Amino acid sequence: MGSYGKIKGVEDVLSGKLSYDEVAERLKVNRSIVVRAVRKYRLFGLSGLEHGLKDKPSNNKSNSNPDKVELSVPTGHSKIGLSLG
Repeated sequence: MGSYGKIKGVEDVLSGKLSYDEVAERLKVNRSIVVRAVRKYRLFGLSGLEHGLKDKPSNNKSNSNPDKVELSVPTGHSKIGLSLG
């Protein structure tokens, strides 16, 4: 993302310096991400731009037990022959 970040992008849109599309291109994200960030900034200020899970536990269930791995192996498959003749 370089030195140009989300906060600077939101400020540029709100000041009229850049369009939503220009900021999206600089940040290499979809335009809707920029629109959502500007909306959150208008409603909540800088705290609206923080990640939604900040200071909360992960909702990724695969982290619950890293030593336990479940594999699904299909059974009962027979060989299938193809005739190209």
